[in-house]
Amino acid sequence: MANGLNCYMKQCGVTKEEASRELRKMYVYRKKVVVEEFMNSHDHVPRQVLLRCLNIARIFDVFYTEGDGYSEPKGKIEHFMTSLYLHPIRLS
Repeated sequence: MANGLNCYMKQCGVTKEEASRELRKMYVYRKKVVVEEFMNSHDHVPRQVLLRCLNIARIFDVFYTEGDGYSEPKGKIEHFMTSLYLHPIRLS
């Protein structure tokens, strides 16, 4: 199956563990950049637009922190969706 991990392994000629470690480093760095950009004040980009970008990054965090939640949704992602739609937290 073609995914980021397999592509990185093939392109760089490294093991799965090495590829996973490097992709994790890239992820942590990019996440830091996104949060820093959100925290900086931008007069030319509305804050609501930046908030949408931050929320998309949060979705990736949920889907890909522990494995590939997109191509293998059983487990953690299935639990999140069930909790969100079938068993929501009451706020009253």
